[in-house]
Amino acid sequence: MSKSRYARQTFIYSAIPFLRNRNFDGLDIDWEYPKGSDDKKNYVLLLKELREAFEAEAQEVKKPRLLLTAAVPVGPDNVKAGYDVPAVASYLDLINLMAYDFHGKWERETGHNAPLYSPSSDSEWRKQLSVDNAASMWVRLGAPKEKIVVGMATYGRTFTLSKPENYRVNSPASGGGKAGEYTKESGFLAYYEVCEMLRNGAAYVWDEEMKVPYAVMDDQWVGFDDERSIRNKMSWIKDHGYAGAMVWTVDMDDFTGSVCGGDVKYPLIGAMREELRGIKRGPNVKDVDWSKVANSISIEVATKPSPIKIPVSELLNKVKGIKPLVSTSLSVSNKNERPAQVFCYMTSWSKKRPGAGRFTPDNIDATLCTHVIYAFASLKDHRLAEGEDKEGKDDEKEGDRYKQVVALREKNPDLKILLAIGGWAFGSSPFRELTSNVFRMNQFVYEAIEFLRDYQFNGLDVDWEYPRGADDRASYVNLLKELRLAFEGEAKSSGHPRLLLTAAVPASFE
Repeated sequence: MSKSRYARQTFIYSAIPFLRNRNFDGLDIDWEYPKGSDDKKNYVLLLKELREAFEAEAQEVKKPRLLLTAAVPVGPDNVKAGYDVPAVASYLDLINLMAYDFHGKWERETGHNAPLYSPSSDSEWRKQLSVDNAASMWVRLGAPKEKIVVGMATYGRTFTLSKPENYRVNSPASGGGKAGEYTKESGFLAYYEVCEMLRNGAAYVWDEEMKVPYAVMDDQWVGFDDERSIRNKMSWIKDHGYAGAMVWTVDMDDFTGSVCGGDVKYPLIGAMREELRGIKRGPNVKDVDWSKVANSISIEVATKPSPIKIPVSELLNKVKGIKPLVSTSLSVSNKNERPAQVFCYMTSWSKKRPGAGRFTPDNIDATLCTHVIYAFASLKDHRLAEGEDKEGKDDEKEGDRYKQVVALREKNPDLKILLAIGGWAFGSSPFRELTSNVFRMNQFVYEAIEFLRDYQFNGLDVDWEYPRGADDRASYVNLLKELRLAFEGEAKSSGHPRLLLTAAVPASFE
């Protein structure tokens, strides 16, 4: 969808009415994950074009602009491989940082789902995997703090311990923990399932280094967030000046208030709201203190040995020599050579002339021209439309005449038939209005393709008489650029020959 402007614009100009018709306030992009230079570039272009279209559409329909947000990763490798952070941040209203899933069943040692800080027992690489480090990394790479919304998890990531007596962070694990009764996914428990586990005998451990808890029950280990850790994170968000908190997901908190205790619905999300917005969950509502309600274990912090340092010179000596590039000579052919062309304009009003002057598509010799251009179509609500008979003297519909013109290809399959828009009587103002708003212009472009294909025209001829001044000049170029890009993209997508794009231009210097 992102690899060509045509595909992006097709998505964008279908997304806007989709969102408006269903009364959504915006769009959240959750691409997991762009990777490599092409994806990185196309992700930025997608966000740029969405933002531009949202702004132009709001201006056009006189409604508040649709919001544009994105869920983004916390892994350093994912961020560096696929995100031009300053560019991404410039087009988004808010950046939803997925500050969870730092560790899980894909690893073979226990790790917390969303530690605020990394434990001292982590390896140097794993020390990057914390909420604090992830948010700092995005800021360091160019994201404004006031746009970063830090993700909170209402679930935990679970492990099966290889040896139940070794239950600290970074202890060996054989894989994910058992699936929950309700979520039914191994290595994963909703917060209300964690609460059930704690009320049924699991031991609760608060990790002072990570500022988050985990629970242990036999060989089952789960790292999760409770009200205490959520409040710690909210204080951290406010202290560091971030925009706020995002939650994944509302349905995994204790939404009935019947499991975790205190008869409190949404204990975690409610705690977030209390800390960030000052809205109380209710009178006399208290957090569950799991260190008192559940079994508890005190943990002595263990550290791993220091990493072994390898001299850079030793690594360089192991690098193999790079083979020189082999240059090749290319033969260049002139792709601009083409046979002579004969373009023939046919006017829509020639049919109204009296007697021998009347001219219809039947009068055309299909072998006389290489291209026939039917002049002119019109604009209706800034969309390509059939030309109008303003005098009301024509009983025949313009769409029927299009079919008659296109039928000339039955006599000459090589004949190209285009539809022209504009002309002297049409004037410059409709083009100026069309191109003054990018949403309006691109809507014209993509609906024009459908119009042309429906009537089986081979292309569009633009007859703007005449763009004047620097603004018109830029708008004219933008219109042609958007049409050409869209025509190329549609051809690749549909497998049809590309629609032709031509223009009638003046001969005089002025």
